[in-house]
Amino acid sequence: MRISTPLIDPETAPSAAGQGFDLWCLRPEAIASARIYDATPPPHASHRRATAEFQALFYHVGADEELVSVAAPAFDPFTGEATSEAMFSTRTMVELENRMVQNIERLALRTTPPISAAQLEEAYGAFKAKRRFDLTDQQKMVVRHLTNERGAAALVGYADAGKSTAIEATRMALEARGYTVVGGALTGIAADNLRAEAGVESRTLASWEYQWAKGDMLPNDKTVFVMDEAGMVSSRQMESITRTLNDAGAKMIVLGDARQLQPIQAGAAFRAFVDVTGYCELDSVVRQHAPWMHAAAIAFGSGAGA
Repeated sequence: MRISTPLIDPETAPSAAGQGFDLWCLRPEAIASARIYDATPPPHASHRRATAEFQALFYHVGADEELVSVAAPAFDPFTGEATSEAMFSTRTMVELENRMVQNIERLALRTTPPISAAQLEEAYGAFKAKRRFDLTDQQKMVVRHLTNERGAAALVGYADAGKSTAIEATRMALEARGYTVVGGALTGIAADNLRAEAGVESRTLASWEYQWAKGDMLPNDKTVFVMDEAGMVSSRQMESITRTLNDAGAKMIVLGDARQLQPIQAGAAFRAFVDVTGYCELDSVVRQHAPWMHAAAIAFGSGAGA
């Protein structure tokens, strides 16, 4: 079974694989920490345990009441050969992700007073006066989308496409209307970059959760929370943050890379978010002027550069 596990030191892989096999045999409920898996033996363990043993383990674990099927196997209609394995998750994860999606839906259904076209033009002018250059037409489209009346919005962009510039202009437009714009990211580096490049006061998501749990720095209905690198965020953390923002009546904006829009699976919180809210895409690479450099940036950003 393919199970999400930490990276294993090659020196200790054989013993770690054996220990994991024994653990799953004795305590099938230990799979509750896994998100999605199928019946394929993990590569690092298959050299120590026969495929038949793992198949037996698969059926043993399959009898546990925590396990649920999330996708049936698929077969080629002409050859009858299997094209994909059955996929399984746990009740715990399915229930958590259901709550997460409900949180996102409630955010998206909430409406706030929209920022008018005239007010946006004022924000564009203020941005140009501060930065000494104008936004591109596509960046202005992004700002219009992110400042609309809906309580949730998403931006997908490639590297060097000007996401930070668009977010800075979005922040300026929202702050001019009395909103407080704050940001969060999984890593401290990403949070620092959001602060430095877009002027959004940011900290790690774990830090926000810690502060909120203490009753400090709580959001309210004039808060706009910007989540950067949303494709790296787990379902558990996305559920927690969207729940807090929902309870506060806040607005949420998520930012992610086009490569992070992988087919929906457990743990793909960013994809689940944009499936509910839709998204705008920023794909005009503004830092590369030569056509071949522009094409290369798009190719690498979309994962097609390998």
